[in-house]
Amino acid sequence: MDTVQCPHCKAEGTPHLLRYEPFLSYIRHTKMQHICRICGEVMYETGGRFNFMAYILLLLAGDFFLQVGNEAWHNAWWWKILLPVLSFSLIGLFLYKFVRFIISLFR
Repeated sequence: MDTVQCPHCKAEGTPHLLRYEPFLSYIRHTKMQHICRICGEVMYETGGRFNFMAYILLLLAGDFFLQVGNEAWHNAWWWKILLPVLSFSLIGLFLYKFVRFIISLFR
């Protein structure tokens, strides 16, 4: 492994890795803390980004709020323009994240 300089004690070394589950762990990946072996301070953290389940929940929540808004503002002219823009934006974001997730599986 590569050596890293600790920002706290300025020592060079290979960090100790500590894995832990972040808050809302069912929609986030495991986080890793890189800990200095000399001073014991956290050098940096990696991981913890949202997983595929988070994007599905985002899509479902967006769809729910758009449907509620569609029923409440169905006669407003500006809502008839805004609704398709928001819908396609959320679907486009979801598809982009989905494609990136599928590509990451094959790396």
